Parts: sequence; structure tokens; C-alpha cells
Amino acid sequence: MQITEMKAKVNTMEDIKTFVSYLNQFPNDVDVSSAQYVVDGKSILGVFSLDLEKPLTVKFHGEIPAELEEKLAQFKVTE
Repeated sequence: MQITEMKAKVNTMEDIKTFVSYLNQFPNDVDVSSAQYVVDGKSILGVFSLDLEKPLTVKFHGEIPAELEEKLAQFKVTE
């Protein structure tokens, strides 16, 4: 299975809620990591527990549908 990766930045509680709600629209697993910690991207508590000062690494287990990629664009970070 293809792994698609992106960097994302969430700044506020509202951002996190929106971000996680978008990740929940993805049919397969999503891992979100910060430093050495990896959590389920579909878990709002998991994402809240990460260091949000730096961009997060988001790994999608499969290809991201175009409409979901458009929604996530607001959080995408290019390094």
C-alpha cells in the first residue's frame, strides 16, 4: 500500500478540530507524528497530545482523494 506524506501546521483548538474531522474522512489509517511520538490522526486527543509548536508529519496509508487534499491545503506546510 502506498504511503502519502505531508507536513501540516495546526495553531488553535479550532484548527485541530477541523484538521481531525478532515482526517476522519480518509478511508484508511492516518498517522500523525511530532518528534518521536506517533498517534492515530483520527484521534483528537492523540493530536492534542503532540508538540504543536513545530509542523506535524502526516502519513496517509493510501492515496489522498483530491477533494480531501483541497480541504487539507490550509494546513499544509512546505519546508
